[in-house]
Amino acid sequence: MSDSQKFVLPALPYGASDLAPTISSDTVDLH
Repeated sequence: MSDSQKFVLPALPYGASDLAPTISSDTVDLH
């Protein structure tokens, strides 16, 4: 398995604090 590639996730289409108060920005940043 020498031809492995780095996997990069795309940026979220919303800010980390946009889900508050359901999900805190700290939780989004953690994941």
